[in-house]
Amino acid sequence: MEYQNYNSSALAKQVSDKMKLSQEEDLELYNELSQLGNGPVKKILDTLTKPSPMRRFVACIKGSCVRDAQYSKFDGAEPLDDDNWLDASDDTEIYINIVEAETEIRAKQIAATWMCTDPSAIVLHEI
Repeated sequence: MEYQNYNSSALAKQVSDKMKLSQEEDLELYNELSQLGNGPVKKILDTLTKPSPMRRFVACIKGSCVRDAQYSKFDGAEPLDDDNWLDASDDTEIYINIVEAETEIRAKQIAATWMCTDPSAIVLHEI
């Protein structure tokens, strides 16, 4: 059974950087990786080096982190006419944007950075 090819050089560099290998150790690792034939070890390496699929989320500010939110009864409502505005419920979330990330944690970090807030104030809805 054939497995897709992995990039021995890129993998060796990733491992070398994470393990802080010397140049000689890095070269030795590259040489060993280059000589791997098709088999279970190569399949594992292929799986580990594949990029993770991106997930999509609707990012919002949590309702418990929103205060004094209002919405108009109709489009074009006069901003200063209180009769045209209704108070949102206490658990109203504020939409931020669609976020694409590999994990929920990363998606929360991205949305929090956009809004200059803490990730704990973000709620995600996967789509």
